[in-house]
Amino acid sequence: MLKNLSRDKGRFGHSQDPTTSSSIQRFKKVAEKTNCIFSSRAKIWGSYNFVEDLSLEENLENNLKLLKRFNRVAPCEGLDGFVIEVYGKEYGDRLDNLSKTLRRVLTYLSDKDPAKIHCMNQNILRSDWRFSFGGQTFFVTTFAPCYPKKHPRYSHNPFSTFVLLQPEFSFDHNGIHAGNPKRELIKEKIRSKFRENGSEYNIDLVRQPLEVYKYVKPINIDDVPVRWWEEK
Repeated sequence: MLKNLSRDKGRFGHSQDPTTSSSIQRFKKVAEKTNCIFSSRAKIWGSYNFVEDLSLEENLENNLKLLKRFNRVAPCEGLDGFVIEVYGKEYGDRLDNLSKTLRRVLTYLSDKDPAKIHCMNQNILRSDWRFSFGGQTFFVTTFAPCYPKKHPRYSHNPFSTFVLLQPEFSFDHNGIHAGNPKRELIKEKIRSKFRENGSEYNIDLVRQPLEVYKYVKPINIDDVPVRWWEEK
């Protein structure tokens, strides 16, 4: 054992555990506060610690291998999401900044897509469009400090903006797939819980067919959908 210890010293690089990283610890507050009935049992990986001296794109570069690994193991491990924390007040203190941050994150990942689908270069206003990376399709959810505390997308940290990539197969784990006859009952139970806790959201926005409008929620329930992909 001593020989092995001496031989292997410095042989392997050190890496953060995506299940215990600082990003996942901060995101736990969102999971604890949300009214989603599935959040408590969700299995989520977190991005590596955000380095504030680096650009957003450089931080994403540091996480590419980790996201690719998530894609490989998520189906067999039953993982429900990969959360990217963008740390810094300026990334999510206003809705326009949140929109810009999400646009940068998804554009960068699309450009670096190992499957070379480059989904952000496609027509994202099609009803069948989905964000994808490495051959896996994801539903994208954002949480930011720009939202009021009762809002379902509030990040519970003035410096943390979260981009949650949820693989579409994870909806099967929770019965929210088209083949489940109880799907609408489950979804209504979730909506009722949000309403009871003063965090109601716009049902019309949820039911409209375009995926992209669901990624960034408006500040107020009756506001127009957010066109986050457009540069202003």
